[in-house]
Amino acid sequence: FQAALAAILTWIKEDCCKLGTTAIFIKLSQKLLGHFNYYGVSGNCGMLDRFYREVRNIMFKWLNRRSERKSCNWQGFSEMFKHFNIPRPRIIGYWA
Repeated sequence: FQAALAAILTWIKEDCCKLGTTAIFIKLSQKLLGHFNYYGVSGNCGMLDRFYREVRNIMFKWLNRRSERKSCNWQGFSEMFKHFNIPRPRIIGYWA
């Protein structure tokens, strides 16, 4: 869990300065979908939800660092997540 969050944070620090907001959200969507597909087994719903919340907090903090004033509030940030169809955590497979 911590390694996956660290990988997201590293990606944000290294690549997000070079990308625009649209590209950031498209890439974030792909990263979250891959994480949910790999770890989305029954019994792991709580950790998937926690991962999603932590990534949202990291993204919100990072987007607000782009200017001296806050770039967005939580309501506007939630609208961006809806606009870019950022996937929610979900269970893909079941234990055998």
